Amino acid sequence: MKSSILLFFLSVSTNLLLANGYAPAKKNLELAEKAFHNQDWDKVESYLDEVDKLQNNEMYGTFGYGAASEYLRALLHIERAKKSLRKAIKFGGDVDFKFVDKKIGAVKEALAKQQLKVLETQILTKFEDSMTPRKLSYEISVGTVDGIKVGWTLIQAKRFLPKDAELKLQELGVDIPGVSVQLGGQSLFGFTFEKVNSLESIKKDSIIDSIRVFSPKFKYKGVHVGMKVDKAAKILGPPVLTYYPEMESREYLEFPKTDMGIFFRVTAPRGLAGVYKGKTKSTEFRKDAKILLISVN
Repeated sequence: MKSSILLFFLSVSTNLLLANGYAPAKKNLELAEKAFHNQDWDKVESYLDEVDKLQNNEMYGTFGYGAASEYLRALLHIERAKKSLRKAIKFGGDVDFKFVDKKIGAVKEALAKQQLKVLETQILTKFEDSMTPRKLSYEISVGTVDGIKVGWTLIQAKRFLPKDAELKLQELGVDIPGVSVQLGGQSLFGFTFEKVNSLESIKKDSIIDSIRVFSPKFKYKGVHVGMKVDKAAKILGPPVLTYYPEMESREYLEFPKTDMGIFFRVTAPRGLAGVYKGKTKSTEFRKDAKILLISVN
């Protein structure tokens, strides 16, 4: 965890910093990271101090390295505390070291999560690449939401978004790490990615494998999030509802006039949207059943 977070900051920030003559900060942070792996704590502290000096010098004002430096410094304190603890109790009574390691691991995990906000503001929302100054079309089609395609990388999608759009690292479901696209404080849609199992592992070159639409402004053949199922059925044909009790009781819709790769989740104010009568599939649904989200895979 510790090295992957740091290397993420280094790899994403390198192109931004070297172009502006910030190599000294990068070099010292890389040396600190190397010393950390060698458990040479004094050298780690020394190199981090150099990074701090560069940060405070307007000539070498760094972008992104401050967060990585503070993260590594926190890990350094944890390792030193761990070393001191073991030394202090070496000749004492029985100690459950697994418990100690577990607690330290929890602290590291908390630190990693704390850095997500920094990562959002310094990495995701401030790439130097200028974004396309365009208006949204609010169209959903096969493999595409508003021109953004499944299979693109995160940075490709970002360059295609309106300039004032914001990207937020966010869980898009239970154990589904992703990036939410927001405009004016409203969540429009979100990206999930191939080979990504945590928010920390999302990178600018992560490949989008689905786009989940949350805003009712986007339409697929006139059907949108929030539309009642009976109204959508007049456009796309009579639906089949499927209930997945093993997946947090999620319900999905299939319309006969839907293109491949377009999926609908359905919800109701109270209970299930479908009338299943002991089965997990049904063509019957409640009058207040509505489309919860549209997923493009």
